[in-house]
Amino acid sequence: MISNLKSQRQTGNWQKIKNHLEIVTIRSLEEIEEIRPIWERMQRNQAFPIINADVDRYLSVLKSQKGQNIRPHVILLNRDGHPEAMVIGHIGKHHLRREKLF
Repeated sequence: MISNLKSQRQTGNWQKIKNHLEIVTIRSLEEIEEIRPIWERMQRNQAFPIINADVDRYLSVLKSQKGQNIRPHVILLNRDGHPEAMVIGHIGKHHLRREKLF
């Protein structure tokens, strides 16, 4: 299934939980490319796919913010080795501007 990610089970990307469930955390663009077939299959199976969840759109948004301290953060839930659900997001540092309101 995910060759490079499977080898990373010991590094913390994989977390085994009860009832034959496994959580995989994806934190790099390379790891996203490894799960691309899973991601696309899951989206294809949706009755009403959400455009913001498209893998290519997600990657283009991340790449457009290059240099802004942003990285992917995707959580994949597997049941008995098969993808069950995915949470898609990103983590970054954003500076808030403070202004005097009155």
